[in-house]
Amino acid sequence: MKKNSTIGLWLMIVTFPLFSFAEQEQTVGSDTQTFENEINQKIEVLAEEVSNIKSGFELFPKVGEGKYGLAPAASKIYQVDKGVSIGGYGVMLYENFAKKNQSDAASGTIDQIDFLRNIIYLGYRFDDHFVFNSEIEFEHGSTSAGTGSVSVEFAYIDYLHSDLLNVRAGMILIPMGFVNELHEPITFLSTERPYTETSMIPSTWRSNGIGLFGGNDALTYRAYLVNSLDATGIGGSPAAGFSSSGIRDGRQKAAKAAMMDVAFTGRLDFHRVKGLIIGGSFFVGQTGQDFIDTLGNQADAFLAIVEGHLDYRIEGLQFRSLFAYSWLTDAWDVSQAVGDTVAREMFGFYAEAGYDILHFLDTNQKLKPYFRYEKVHNQHRIPAGLVQDQAQNRNIYSMGLNYQPMDLIVVKAGYQIHRNQASTGVNQWNVSLGYVF
Repeated sequence: MKKNSTIGLWLMIVTFPLFSFAEQEQTVGSDTQTFENEINQKIEVLAEEVSNIKSGFELFPKVGEGKYGLAPAASKIYQVDKGVSIGGYGVMLYENFAKKNQSDAASGTIDQIDFLRNIIYLGYRFDDHFVFNSEIEFEHGSTSAGTGSVSVEFAYIDYLHSDLLNVRAGMILIPMGFVNELHEPITFLSTERPYTETSMIPSTWRSNGIGLFGGNDALTYRAYLVNSLDATGIGGSPAAGFSSSGIRDGRQKAAKAAMMDVAFTGRLDFHRVKGLIIGGSFFVGQTGQDFIDTLGNQADAFLAIVEGHLDYRIEGLQFRSLFAYSWLTDAWDVSQAVGDTVAREMFGFYAEAGYDILHFLDTNQKLKPYFRYEKVHNQHRIPAGLVQDQAQNRNIYSMGLNYQPMDLIVVKAGYQIHRNQASTGVNQWNVSLGYVF
């Protein structure tokens, strides 16, 4: 039990006889009535506080709105006055693949079901200014199977100074796109995250760093200095390096990360109009981590990524769109180092819409048919003399149903049509179960 709750209970015990004595004396006048009212109010407040403690309310505050760039459950610690907060989410995914690809050849795929993620949020509020928050992820059911892992997705300390100016330091989520910060299953429509936001903006993308964040009713911002990606992965970092499929394997995941190169990343969102968010973000920095090319020169591998996004929600309708573009210098040298064709320029785009057809009914349930079109060219422009991997230039059509029997549980079913320039795309059915608490 919290210290202030203990003091309050003793106060109730001590003051209650005084109240009884005052009643026996039958003191008349307004002072006596005021005294009685105050005592009754204290008893009600203390009773409610004891009930909250017994029910675990203080450890498990309700999932509300996202805050400071985080998803709803990840933001629970900011509702706590002081002490510990616990939350989490999880996703189970079933994938059923077509037996033939778009050129009518055997796809070579097998159907599978995976307990994709089980997440625990653990936070601690020290006082009005200092907050610790973390996300611990258990992936793919079990580490004993060889494919699973346990990772810290973020772990940072905030110094909350004011609405407009706050400081964050530790393992930080890169503030790009939608899904990298808002990856709880209730925050996006489809069974799987958009491909643009897993290859070009490689969700979940985190780095060690420090920066500022804040905002008001009209705009919010985040700006961080972080350890950069590792383009080649040959310098002893945990990264494997860039590839023809994008920059995803250049993530160092804040684990003994090479720090020869740093990067700057930032984001700005405007939300003056109710239901509308328009914004953009960027990431710039060298990613060579002192890599020496085949001629004995240091390859900077300077990477710049910019993206713009829009999210609009009104009544039962929600619409989301995102465009991202990236440039990489020394792409030829990086390609030679990793033994794959790494593009000089990449781009990705998607637009999706969903509508809650139960919106007009008197129910807390939601049923949203959705559709998303996505174009991703991870081999848009490649270094001269290299062979393009055409399978990485693709169009993806996703459609399905998103059903929430309550706000914190979601069941999704969808169908994806995959097309690429190598004619090897494989269509698939997906079904997922997600929860947040």
